[in-house]
Amino acid sequence: MLTLFRRASPLQLTLLLSLSTLLLFALTQRNDSDADSASQQTPNLAVITSRAVQLQQFPLQRSYLGRVEADQNSLLGFELNGLISGVFVEEGSSVRSGDRLAQLDTQLLEQRQASARAAVEVAAAQLQLAQLSAARERETFARQLSSQQALDRAESQLRAAQAQRSAATAQLAAVATQIDKSQLRAPFDGVIADRYLDAGSVVSAGSAVLKILSQGPAEVKVSVAQSALPALPIGSLHTVVVAERHYSATVTAVAPENTAGTRGVTVLLQLQQPIGALLHGATATLVVEEQIEMAVFQLPITAMTESVRGLWAVYVAVPQSNNSDSLILDRRQVEVIHQSGDQVFVRGGLADQELVVVAGLQRLVPGQTVHLADQSSSHE
Repeated sequence: MLTLFRRASPLQLTLLLSLSTLLLFALTQRNDSDADSASQQTPNLAVITSRAVQLQQFPLQRSYLGRVEADQNSLLGFELNGLISGVFVEEGSSVRSGDRLAQLDTQLLEQRQASARAAVEVAAAQLQLAQLSAARERETFARQLSSQQALDRAESQLRAAQAQRSAATAQLAAVATQIDKSQLRAPFDGVIADRYLDAGSVVSAGSAVLKILSQGPAEVKVSVAQSALPALPIGSLHTVVVAERHYSATVTAVAPENTAGTRGVTVLLQLQQPIGALLHGATATLVVEEQIEMAVFQLPITAMTESVRGLWAVYVAVPQSNNSDSLILDRRQVEVIHQSGDQVFVRGGLADQELVVVAGLQRLVPGQTVHLADQSSSHE
């Protein structure tokens, strides 16, 4: 290289130096142009904001699972032991109050009834004889032809005969009652839900033979948290979801104690639909809107951006002291308390009436200068 410079003429050296100077000047101008372009690529963005309004409470919808039930449902059985001679209904049969549903064999009872009827006739004959004897003793005693002792004996025999007839009559009535109770009758209008036994079965007193459901308005029994009770006063209307259909239900009763299994409180609601339109035992969902006492800010869900470690943040547009039209973005971490549709309720990191950016968050960085898109775009 030194040999090349030594062989070059002064004119060549001058030309080489001139070209080097021009090349250095061109590179300098290009760097300045790139810097100007870079500065022009960081514009003062227009943002849409919403006022952060602090609330002292917020609505929270909670769902509780319950069960659809008929307003009356009973397991029917005989009050006596015996052999079932017939069952006259099937599952799904509609019955009226007093209809005969099943029957016990009454052959032995009918024999006892005949014996009791004969005992009543014997007691009646003995009573008639005792009445005649007592009348004769009264007459002879009045004529002083018999003693007081004989009259007392006749009166005593008369009272004993009356008691015997009463006992025989009661026994006959008891057998008649047993025969009547050998028939299983519907206690109310309803539909047979289940049939457990058939003719020929020997049953003990109280064993279930049939299950009957009333056909009145259906009820929903649900266990709720104690905190939900203020939203469930007696007579209030609520929404119940059964098989993806919504029904209106009225609170009719609230249990005075916690359920042992769930530690909840049982609430009873009545639907307008009869149980025939729904299924007894179907799952129902009660939707309750509670008012939660807590200071929160309500914001559109579009204002939320992910932060570190699973937290959430929002961008707050803070006015500059020297220019009221320009704002500086400040990133604030918040805690999400509840989400309802496209709204979220948050707390922490905000002050009342601050401007929160609700759109275009992917283009923003903390400390960036922005301005409001226009006054009508801000959500008050």
